[in-house]
Amino acid sequence: MSVRESDIANPSDAIIGPQIWGVLHRIQQDEREHLILRLRIRDVPPGVTNGDLRVALERAGRVFAEGSFLWGNHYITSQAECPDMAHAAGETISYADLLDEAQGEKRITLRVPIGLHAAIVRAARGGSVNQFCIDILAATVGYQEGDPLPEPLADGVPVLPEFVRQVFLDIRH
Repeated sequence: MSVRESDIANPSDAIIGPQIWGVLHRIQQDEREHLILRLRIRDVPPGVTNGDLRVALERAGRVFAEGSFLWGNHYITSQAECPDMAHAAGETISYADLLDEAQGEKRITLRVPIGLHAAIVRAARGGSVNQFCIDILAATVGYQEGDPLPEPLADGVPVLPEFVRQVFLDIRH
């Protein structure tokens, strides 16, 4: 995607409300200026500002920089103000997922066979299936809230704590 700088929205905190926003990286090559879409953010509610998105991106650990300059040569703009963004390749994330990331959460979606789903629901014993799955996954890799990232492999083989092995045995029966 290549557009002129005049096509870029001013990265001020003016309130504008299009549904799709993007983080664009401006690159100067010879006399030509190029914009590369680094991230597309969809389903942004009206009233969210450039500044709101910037804060959410930084809290989510999605830092855009040029050398040591945070946000250097990067712009947050709406698709309405840079229509070429609609046809550019790049990562896309929903605004809701960005907020989850900013709160320290990542989403995993799994497709499981109906029989396995039923077994997981039974194994959760009436509790939250979501929390049960989080507990199982955390135990599988030896993670506890606040821990540094664990080393889940021993000699290339996943380390399954006894608790997890027992849960899987319970599911099979």
